[in-house]
Amino acid sequence: MTVPVGRPHVDDGGPAPRTAAFLVLDRTLISGSSLSLLFRDLRDRDVYSIGEALTLTARHVAEVFFGGREQQSARLRRETMAAVTGLRSADLEDWSRRLATQEVLPRVYPDVARIIATHRAAGDLVYLVTASPIELARPVAAALELDGALGTRAETDGNGYFTGRLPDGLMHGPVSLAAVRVLAAEQGIGLERSHAYSDSYDDRDLLAAVGHPHAVNPEPRLLEGAVRRGWAVHELRPARRQLLVGVPPVVPVGGLISCGVAIGLSLGRRRRQ
Repeated sequence: MTVPVGRPHVDDGGPAPRTAAFLVLDRTLISGSSLSLLFRDLRDRDVYSIGEALTLTARHVAEVFFGGREQQSARLRRETMAAVTGLRSADLEDWSRRLATQEVLPRVYPDVARIIATHRAAGDLVYLVTASPIELARPVAAALELDGALGTRAETDGNGYFTGRLPDGLMHGPVSLAAVRVLAAEQGIGLERSHAYSDSYDDRDLLAAVGHPHAVNPEPRLLEGAVRRGWAVHELRPARRQLLVGVPPVVPVGGLISCGVAIGLSLGRRRRQ
């Protein structure tokens, strides 16, 4: 699909706000959880014991199949960060570069890759948003040639070693919305003309804050809210495509994605003009 590039115009002596797309990583950009890939890699490096790896794996499986439980997701991520206490931040980022290219990129949904390409063709900024460590988020964003990433920042000591504390909290829910707002102010982004993509009910405030919210592979509570509020819904999991409310199962999911993005970008270009 070819999308004309929308260019900001000058109005009242200043440039128009920029347009951006914010994509959540787990189960939105990729199938599954980036954290499961990370702690599997750390287990292979003998950072985790077998027992710790099995515990985190079990909790990851519970999160994937019974998503939307914020406390459960938060506990999994905190325990993952606690497990890297004593490691150097630079080492984790070095390991994450290999993980990004060999493990994360093959799990990117093709339709979401096309969404990213469509935004880039339209001249939009594209950012990754994830509760996973920023040391993993940055290499993933770089591998996808995105404009940047927002991820959880763990505290390090004076020598760059993780202390196991998260002074700013997880990049999740209200924290991610606050970070997006700060980034928007720094980069001159107009959230009212921007897009956000997430699967999680916990990101509902982020979705509500942008002009074009997209529920991707939504968990039940988010699907219910998205349908009620008229948000775009994209289902990429084959077994659940037929569950889209009000959408005939004969409509290809790629067509749904392309149509939804095309309409959103068209509205965005009209506002710019």
